[in-house]
Order: sequence, then structure tokens, then C-alpha cells
Amino acid sequence: MGTKRDSDSANGGTAPSRRGKKAVTVYFEPEIVRQLKRVGIEADKSIQAMMSEAVTQYLKKHGKLARER
Repeated sequence: MGTKRDSDSANGGTAPSRRGKKAVTVYFEPEIVRQLKRVGIEADKSIQAMMSEAVTQYLKKHGKLARER
């Protein structure tokens, strides 16, 4: 029986939601992670979506956003 990883391999090795994107790893204090999880549940958003929104706003604030999405 195939797994998600097997199906990703059949599709070029990358999940469709990750195609054309680069990974960035960040480290936070455990309490910040807990708060992010709580807010995500309340807002029905993933940490990925919240972090993307926050980084986009930061780049806009500093006039560094290359293009609108």
C-alpha cells in the first residue's frame, strides 16, 4: 500500500503545496510555540499560514516585498 511519501515521489518528490517554495527553519522559546498553536486553533490557521502572514507584513513594512500574492 502506498504512503503519502510514495505518492510525493511519483509527483516529482515535492508536495503540491511546497512546489516553488523554499524552507526556512526558525527556533522559538517553548512558550511562544504554545501560544502560536493556541492562536492557530482559535483562528483556524496553521503555524505556516500565520508565519507567512507575519513575514509578509514585516517585508511590506520595510518596503522589501518583491511582489504581491
